[in-house]
Amino acid sequence: MLLTNLLFVLFAGLCSAGTAHLSSYPLAVRSPYLSAWLPGNETSDITKAQVQFWNGQSLTWPVLARVGDATWALFGLPNDVDNVQRAEQTGISYTSTHTTISATAGDAVFTLDFFSPVSPENFIRQSLPFSYLTITAETASASNVQILSAIDDTWTAQQGHVNGVFDNLGSQSFFTLNNPGSTFYTENKDMATWGSVQFASEQSNSSSLSHQLGDPAAVYGAFAASGKLSGDTPAYSQGNLLAFAHDLGSVTGNSSVTFAVGHVRDHAINFLGAAQTPYYRSTYPNDQTAIPHFFADYEAALAESRAFDEKVQQKGDSISSNYTDLLEASVRQAFGAMEVTLPYDKPSTDQDPLMFLKEISSDGNVNTVDVIMPTHPILYALCPDWIRYLLTPYLIYQSSGAWPNDYIVHDMGAHYPNAIGHNDGQAEDILIEATGDFLAMLYAYHHATNATTDWLQPYQNVLTRAANYLYPENTGLYTPSQRSTVDAIPASANQTTLSMSGTIGLKAIGKLLNMDNYTSQASHFADVLYTQGLALDSGRTHFTYNYGAENTWVTTFSLWDDYLLGLNTFPQAANEMMGQWYSQHFLPSGGILYSNKNEDFTISEWAMFAGAVSAKSGAADVQEKAIDMVWSFITNGLNTVPFPTKFDVQGADIGKFIVNKARPTVGSMWAPIVLQAW
Repeated sequence: MLLTNLLFVLFAGLCSAGTAHLSSYPLAVRSPYLSAWLPGNETSDITKAQVQFWNGQSLTWPVLARVGDATWALFGLPNDVDNVQRAEQTGISYTSTHTTISATAGDAVFTLDFFSPVSPENFIRQSLPFSYLTITAETASASNVQILSAIDDTWTAQQGHVNGVFDNLGSQSFFTLNNPGSTFYTENKDMATWGSVQFASEQSNSSSLSHQLGDPAAVYGAFAASGKLSGDTPAYSQGNLLAFAHDLGSVTGNSSVTFAVGHVRDHAINFLGAAQTPYYRSTYPNDQTAIPHFFADYEAALAESRAFDEKVQQKGDSISSNYTDLLEASVRQAFGAMEVTLPYDKPSTDQDPLMFLKEISSDGNVNTVDVIMPTHPILYALCPDWIRYLLTPYLIYQSSGAWPNDYIVHDMGAHYPNAIGHNDGQAEDILIEATGDFLAMLYAYHHATNATTDWLQPYQNVLTRAANYLYPENTGLYTPSQRSTVDAIPASANQTTLSMSGTIGLKAIGKLLNMDNYTSQASHFADVLYTQGLALDSGRTHFTYNYGAENTWVTTFSLWDDYLLGLNTFPQAANEMMGQWYSQHFLPSGGILYSNKNEDFTISEWAMFAGAVSAKSGAADVQEKAIDMVWSFITNGLNTVPFPTKFDVQGADIGKFIVNKARPTVGSMWAPIVLQAW
């Protein structure tokens, strides 16, 4: 592993990792429950940095080093500790899969590589709920070096009610924190209250490994005194550390050690009353097999990440350096909200997985259609099968007859991880848009993969019922009072974006199922909306928010799928018209409103959709401005949360985020590159 780690350090320099000052940096981001971040305001002195869960809870994750006889805090030690000095921070950077921090301590330079693999085509690697921390020490002359890292029960929502267990597997050792009496599928402030937290390390060829469970003062004291830990593992008490220390001996040149942190839930998802389990359990059914595999897979995962990170940078730079920063900042966040699962009772790789997504930071719904929608550009580019696997739970549920309505249900459950549907027929009042978006994304999967439609045969009735819901003029064209995806805006009738989403979805399902009645009706709706001008202002300069509301306008984000998929539901002239309109309506703040329905905010996802289509429609400046807007808002120092996507763009709070953070919808940052061909 040593050579591989050194190659990564060299690669990071060659790849010019991003150095933009992010609102928060991903450290260990692998699932909705393993989601550790370094807020941007904590980066001025990383030795004191307070790591956080995505929702703001503090997480303990110190890194100390001994160089000679001096002990140094490298990272994550907010409070002073006796006999521990503070290292000098020298840099922080990030790629799509790595966040790298460097510091000098005495005669040694240390590099901390926080690596969360993103491997969407390798379901075992992607579903393993662990993340790596590799620490490399570099010295010009011989120095004795020891390295410590630790966690505690802040990583679980069951502080004070957990057992701490140590296990040795030969070259790997790990601690487990869990509560055997916990209840499946429950949360406390978005942290899982079931499952177990794992902290592990692997003895390298150049190090000896020691461990200790105990009071922080005792653990730090033992390490500062000798560079080794006692091996004590008493009963766990709240606030105790679970610590590993590596003795690298005399180091000349470079030497590295690797730790792993994870959150394991064998019962991952409640899908219609039956348990789904992470995909990796089909091959590695327990911690004693999964953890050794995770360490054994390090070099392959690292090689994959190098190639991927380099491609992201090259593709992003073809548009702009700011755009590269956005792509790189989006990847771990997007995939960290999704999980790849199989049935718990029979987890076999012979069957297709089901995937589940958490609507993070708003209401925690499961597989929300209008959250998958802005997420799906990254899936279309990297792993279009994921679109199918995220939508399949809907088809299974709605074909069961438990959902009593024709339209597609807005989400698969009110709160993650309970994908139990809404058998009472009551779900969020986003009906037309959810149905239209669902059908469009089904077509997007087939458009990207050229797959046959054979798999849809059992669900034909679900799809035709959904299409028939959109078909009547008094639903699909003259929309009843409903809310849109921007549900902060009150429901209203005759909304342009609702009819657009439904119309494009109707066209998509017509093409997918070769049913001309749907495609013809969609063409008729589009003709009325655009050519006849129902949804336009009198000067035909833009689409209005509601029909006849002359002085209103709205971001027509659904035109992105229409353009991408070659549906041509709306003529190119409509895209050109809106491109010119957007170009003229950026504000002095650099932002652009989602609409002018008495709100002051922008929705970054939809601005990126609009910018991408505008760049293909004679208004390239709109894409450039949209990119620069999002970049400026996540780097302005006003926000300290994971990649927020909704901001005030006028008024007293310009540049401050509103609610939405850590969401998978940053997959929308990929909308421009998808239209250029990934």
